[in-house]
Amino acid sequence: DGRIRRLSALGELPSGEVFEFQAEKQTFGSDKKKLLRALRFFGKGTVEICVKSGSESKTETLAFVGGRAELPLKIRGMEFSVVLKLQAGAEIWKMEAETETLLGVEK
Repeated sequence: DGRIRRLSALGELPSGEVFEFQAEKQTFGSDKKKLLRALRFFGKGTVEICVKSGSESKTETLAFVGGRAELPLKIRGMEFSVVLKLQAGAEIWKMEAETETLLGVEK
């Protein structure tokens, strides 16, 4: 139905008030080293977001205002792990990433 949820091995929703989704090795369209400046979400309710790359990470709980929530990051890396924990009644319809490719100096 287009909603993000974690299902048990039997295909049933987990008990409790939080739904979790984890996406590993997200490159956001480029396999080059980049600065992940921010993630923007569109939806409703309250969501906890954890973003990691290497030893850098940031976790924050956001509440949607007017259908939008933004997480400023400034995390460097090539691949990122994103974990979303949605509180009861929360929904995410869309996520956008703001990135900047980092250019290396050739020797």
